[in-house]
Amino acid sequence: PSGSGVTSISIESEELVFEFLSHPNQIYSLWESDDLSAWNEVEDSITAALDTSTRFSLSMPAVLRRYYQFRGVD
Repeated sequence: PSGSGVTSISIESEELVFEFLSHPNQIYSLWESDDLSAWNEVEDSITAALDTSTRFSLSMPAVLRRYYQFRGVD
């Protein structure tokens, strides 16, 4: 799959916690953007859980607005 839907985002102990739809054992990368034009890869080896949903967390960004996208790694 080329992308996956985020089903929830929460804040836990100064971290952003994402839950997203995934395929078992698929590898995903996380990308971020401040303007939806330029994207930067944040993480390139998120291994999906054995079911259809995976959780991933990262430190809170210093900016007020940021966009994120999970992408399947081929």
